[in-house]
Amino acid sequence: MVPAGAGGTYSIIGRSLSFSCTFPNSPEDAQDALQSLGLNGVANLYQDVSGNLFGALNNGTGPSATRNSFFLQSLGLTQSTQSSRPDWNVWAKGSYDAMNGASFNGYQAGIVLGMDYRLDPDTVIGGLLSLGKASYDTSFGGTAGAMDNDGLTLGAYFGKRTGGGLIIDGLLAVSELDYAVSSGTTTGAFDARRYGLSMGVYKSTEIAGYVVEPKATLIFAHEKQDGYTDSTATAVAAKSVSNGRLSLGPKVYLKSENPDMMPWVAVDAEYGWTSNSTVVTGAPNFDDNLSLRAKFGFVHQADAGVLNFDINAGGLGTDVFNSVGASVAYRIEF
Repeated sequence: MVPAGAGGTYSIIGRSLSFSCTFPNSPEDAQDALQSLGLNGVANLYQDVSGNLFGALNNGTGPSATRNSFFLQSLGLTQSTQSSRPDWNVWAKGSYDAMNGASFNGYQAGIVLGMDYRLDPDTVIGGLLSLGKASYDTSFGGTAGAMDNDGLTLGAYFGKRTGGGLIIDGLLAVSELDYAVSSGTTTGAFDARRYGLSMGVYKSTEIAGYVVEPKATLIFAHEKQDGYTDSTATAVAAKSVSNGRLSLGPKVYLKSENPDMMPWVAVDAEYGWTSNSTVVTGAPNFDDNLSLRAKFGFVHQADAGVLNFDINAGGLGTDVFNSVGASVAYRIEF
């Protein structure tokens, strides 16, 4: 009797017979193993939005001419000077993140265009359009495979600063995605829709002469994937998966001799979970995962706008994955 199940090697022992047989993995295995990575797209979009809102709510750049003036702005103590600022703001950002684990490696890249409007000195609302692509190679049970997707995302966001200087921001996004999966010579393709919800709460304060910004962030994504028939005429049922991540950590703005430049460093503890319980042997398990992410960047006030740059390293302290990424953004008020 032949055992059913995921690809792998099985030993069958009878009364007088013992042998091993290997069953190939299917494209569905790559789909199941890596569908949790869709959360990264939602998280990256939120970081794009939150960085933009920080500047929009803090006198243009956030880090202004001096550390002291920036500190006052971040507490909302210079609201009267913001009434003459332009109400509209446009921004663009590009990002690239490479990720790898014991049985997979790949990248995710995206371009975001956003526009927002300042309702009052402490409230900003806006929308965005994003084009993204992800591509991963896999090796489960000795079989090479891949999972690629590209898609379009529309999102709406807001930022609100309270009277005490606490900033709350959020993003709601919907993505339409096209997937291609493979395992060996077997291939498949399907469409999916991803819903993302992100919120963050933070407040700047001064500690030992430095501006410190503790922040809590919650990222949630729910993806519905259509059913399909692969190239061997095997039917794969429709799937849905939910993923989440809670991040806690401080951001510290460093002193700079350049009045138009504000460098910063940050460290976040990240806890991730997923509803996906179907993982083939040898595939990464992203459920109940705790890791650290270190980040460094700067904000520069240019003549025509504001330039933001950052790099990050994630998956620190876990053997499930590690990642390295970078992004650059430019914002103009009018």
